[in-house]
Amino acid sequence: MLDTMRREGEGFYHFAMRMSQQHKTYFSSCDLGPEQRAMYSRLTEESLARQKTIEADNGESFTDYLARYFAQPV
Repeated sequence: MLDTMRREGEGFYHFAMRMSQQHKTYFSSCDLGPEQRAMYSRLTEESLARQKTIEADNGESFTDYLARYFAQPV
């Protein structure tokens, strides 16, 4: 990685952006089969349902959450 950054004359940010774009291009070109599409669709639905459950849980105020969070050992 460092050799590539030196060779290209770029800092980490630009290296990471370039690599991210390369990965995005590669994975965007991959075609998912019907089983994989169904699996990712199901995982998406399950994740969104869990998110709704978490967001709907009003068992603790934000003030109480912060107090509990900052009371944790470091």
